Amino acid sequence: MTLKKIQEITKASLFLLVLALYGAISFFVGKVAANGTTTDVKGASAVASSRGFIENPLPSSDFQSPEIIPSAIKLCSNMYFGFEIGYESDWFTTYNTEDQKCTFFAPYAFVVPYFVDKDFTPVNLGIIEADDWLSTLMFYENPNDFYNVTSSENIEMNGKLIKKIEARTTGEGTTPRGFSIMHLLVFDGEKPIRLSYTQLDENENVDEIKSLVLNMAGSLKYF
Repeated sequence: MTLKKIQEITKASLFLLVLALYGAISFFVGKVAANGTTTDVKGASAVASSRGFIENPLPSSDFQSPEIIPSAIKLCSNMYFGFEIGYESDWFTTYNTEDQKCTFFAPYAFVVPYFVDKDFTPVNLGIIEADDWLSTLMFYENPNDFYNVTSSENIEMNGKLIKKIEARTTGEGTTPRGFSIMHLLVFDGEKPIRLSYTQLDENENVDEIKSLVLNMAGSLKYF
């Protein structure tokens, strides 16, 4: 083998060795750079996630909102007997004495007469003595000369047990025959309450008023 040939082989070997070293170094540098990029992306994701949590916090689990009374409802309190009841804002109630407060309701203005007939307004409320609960229940559940009972059922509204009794007038007395009556007897161990609706005019929207009276019974609170 000539000297020239040996020199050519040596140059080729050195070139291949340098090329291999360059490839190895490039591979190592690229891997490190790739790992660094991945770490940066993860960090950015974590920061973005944290920022999103701060800007959009979850609502507190023990947050409580105050009770909101609809604008269509008024509240009436009777300090004498210790109760509060809600009624339609376009209805009226008035009284002569403290014990009469929040016991007469009508969709029109009125005055309470000196001698009170409980049915002079379509809706009226009365306090029942606790000892008289059973006798009062029996009285309203049984027909008499003035009305025939059409239904009697137990209902529950806002935790209150209520006996709902519906009837129709017989025509005896001053009320025409076939007019609607609804009594709601609200049970309470100390102060049971009777809330009644009596139809006084043939043009009354009976179903609507019955619904309003049921809502009144549901709003009843003691203090």
